[in-house]
Amino acid sequence: MKRLIINALLSTIFLYADVATDEIDKMIMKIKAPRQGIDLKELSATLNPFVAINQNDVNETIVFAPKKKYTKMLLGGIMNKRAFINDTWYREGDDVSDYILKHIGINGVVLVKDKQIKKLFLHEKQENIIIMKDGE
Repeated sequence: MKRLIINALLSTIFLYADVATDEIDKMIMKIKAPRQGIDLKELSATLNPFVAINQNDVNETIVFAPKKKYTKMLLGGIMNKRAFINDTWYREGDDVSDYILKHIGINGVVLVKDKQIKKLFLHEKQENIIIMKDGE
């Protein structure tokens, strides 16, 4: 039964593959056929699609919005309710690169700007990744 189903599937695949190659051959023949272009007289009679604007008639001012500046913030340490961010000590309520320092915790700080919240964390340096306990 399985062989019958597999044979039926393979035969339909080969049948459709032949149809697909015939369609591809027809498309290639259409592409290879020489195409007739527009006559030079007709081309010269067409209107210019580009419009020239007199700068004196335009009363618009073009304003370019400045690109957003992304500053990388690095929390270097926390001590006595102060946070060392980007080589400067800050307290809660201080402005840090357009953010307001809202909370200073044990392992990190919370910065808020409008509805954006940014959290910076301290990471302890681990010299030995593998810790061996006695008796193991």
